Amino acid sequence: MKILVILLAALLAPLTSNARLGDTAVKLEERYGKPISTEVTNLGIVHQYIKGGLAIAAVLNKDGKAYTLVYKKWPASVFEEGKVEALLNSNGSGWKHNGRYAPRLYVSKEGFTAKCSVIDNTLFVTSLVK
Repeated sequence: MKILVILLAALLAPLTSNARLGDTAVKLEERYGKPISTEVTNLGIVHQYIKGGLAIAAVLNKDGKAYTLVYKKWPASVFEEGKVEALLNSNGSGWKHNGRYAPRLYVSKEGFTAKCSVIDNTLFVTSLVK
């Protein structure tokens, strides 16, 4: 019975929940399920997921927390109106951008940085602290 409740909760969870800077591998798996790939690199451990129209790569530091996130529309398409802002706001507050220049560069009140490329529809968010 307990397993059934957990399965139902997972199935009913909203697909729009976003990975956040500081998430652990456990939290990422709760949001997205098992990673489609995991790789140990010189940057840290990289987990990759596909869910809810996004491909997500999360780079975890030596403490096991995400310090860099990459969001890409999957399958490839343009981010919907407001989606970039929603993803940014799930990772910090007070985001400011550099205007209409491409790529758009952002900085949050917490000092996090982000870059959104309109060419390949990718949003790269980092705390710069590994």
